[in-house]
Amino acid sequence: MEAKMTVSEARTVLHKVVNSLKAARALEEALEVAGRLEQIVEGNKKEVDRLNGLIGEIHLDLKPIQEDIEKEKEKRDRAVAETRRIIEAGRVKVKAAEGKIEEIEQLAAGRSEELEKSHLGRMKVFKGEIEDREQVLASIETKIQDAKKALAVIRDRLS
Repeated sequence: MEAKMTVSEARTVLHKVVNSLKAARALEEALEVAGRLEQIVEGNKKEVDRLNGLIGEIHLDLKPIQEDIEKEKEKRDRAVAETRRIIEAGRVKVKAAEGKIEEIEQLAAGRSEELEKSHLGRMKVFKGEIEDREQVLASIETKIQDAKKALAVIRDRLS
């Protein structure tokens, strides 16, 4: 028995075959694109791994620099603390000297002219010492400022 199709049935079957072929072609193209994308993803993974390796190397290279920076900061902090201690000791000495000067001034007021001259000579010496100490303090403060500037330069260079 021979099965006969009508033109309409043949057209419907042909339309289904054409649609199936188009779907197969689209699926084939999608598979090709997926294959290319898979290669791109694999290449990207390799690049990420390479970049992660470089980042690790950079971290290893930066670790000694960071340690040096921390050591320099500790040295600076110790130097600043020592300088502050010296300045404070100098200020205490200056205050003590000023106290002595006031004491001498009070004693000189109640003594004879000869003793006044003697005490005045001592006051000049104390004042000279105070001026010398003030100059030393000024020098130390200048050195602190210079050290701060040098540390700022070092930080800028390391940044």
